[in-house]
Amino acid sequence: MNFVDRKLNQNFFQYDLNTKTNKILLKKEITEYPTATYSKSNNEVYFTYKTKNKTSQLFKTNLNNSQTAQLTNEFNHVDFLELDEENQLLFMRVLMSGSDRNFQLAIYDLKNKEIHKWDNQDKDTSVKMIDYNPDKEQLLVVTNSVKKEYEKIDQANKKGIPPEPPVYILSIYNKDGKKVKDITTLETFLTGASLSSDGKDVLISYFNNLEEQIYNIATIDIESQNKTLLLQDPKISMREPEYSKDKSGFYFLANKNKQIEINDKNDNTVTINFYDIKEKKITEIWSQVDGEVVNFFVGKWIFNE
Repeated sequence: MNFVDRKLNQNFFQYDLNTKTNKILLKKEITEYPTATYSKSNNEVYFTYKTKNKTSQLFKTNLNNSQTAQLTNEFNHVDFLELDEENQLLFMRVLMSGSDRNFQLAIYDLKNKEIHKWDNQDKDTSVKMIDYNPDKEQLLVVTNSVKKEYEKIDQANKKGIPPEPPVYILSIYNKDGKKVKDITTLETFLTGASLSSDGKDVLISYFNNLEEQIYNIATIDIESQNKTLLLQDPKISMREPEYSKDKSGFYFLANKNKQIEINDKNDNTVTINFYDIKEKKITEIWSQVDGEVVNFFVGKWIFNE
């Protein structure tokens, strides 16, 4: 998990569910959105960091010798890292240039040290989030139209009302970055989306109204597109759900104060929790004082997960 402490350092932890022990893999001062992933086979941490030219690039640190190297230099911004351990492919969300508003998909081939860019030419379709399933070698890509999102925000500002939610398209891509199929379209405020290990379901977290913000976690059957609500809470911000390997439940982030603010006056508690679907029970898995969990990985990297 990526944990930001009060000194604004990114602490990338590996947590063992059996022994309930933490291990710090990386600690860096925050310069960008904190994101990192870990390669067990290479014993390397991949992370993003702002360079001297004010762009965010991909870096790696070899934990055997503590040496750090910069892997990219051609992007304006890099975040949301997803690792294919077996094929040594690193998926990432990128901004190609400083003038772009739409995030795109890029793949870094760790073996051959090559970068493959989505390089979408319409300059409108933007990647909201990605999630990789190593068992099926499938990548879930959530996209939306930048133009339509800004139009909704502009209309809301003119009318003095909260904006309507964006329209997202959920699609499956293969490990080469080629689209396989579109799954469904959602018009909601999406706060997380992930694939199940068997590749049959998508787990999503969302809320429909900016004023009420009732948080929901639901599953979507990819074949039938049927959506089933699993958990709902009007008080706790729930986001980034990830199924357990056997789909008996899912992990998720919960923020009791609904907003992430790190300061001395407001200590928001962000925890990693597990929801048992059969028992309908929530169990707190991990939390730490003097900071907040920003994001985490389940099953494929840390908890295996």
